Amino acid sequence: MLLQPPAGGKAAVVTTIHINTFMATATGGAESLGIFRSSTSNCASGHANERRIEDFTPAGLGETNLQYDLPGGLAVPAGKALCLQNFDPTNVRFEVSARGYAVPATAVPTS
Repeated sequence: MLLQPPAGGKAAVVTTIHINTFMATATGGAESLGIFRSSTSNCASGHANERRIEDFTPAGLGETNLQYDLPGGLAVPAGKALCLQNFDPTNVRFEVSARGYAVPATAVPTS
């Protein structure tokens, strides 16, 4: 899991996802990182991929920032999570972090 909104009636707004590709023995379409919003607060296998956000395929080693600050950022409603899926962990590995801010849950629609 990349991010889950804080408890207490909060949602999250993501402005940047930072990706550090620290291993890439192969690159191409299959060596990618999927970023999606789950329909629940759990990213475990079997939970619904409610909204596909991004498929990131690195060209090689290095750092990348994905910006979501216009307009308003990437919303993660209360009770949902921002999740990751590495499609080829044998050949490519990532360190990923998210930056943003918390807002009242009522500020972000659940859909």
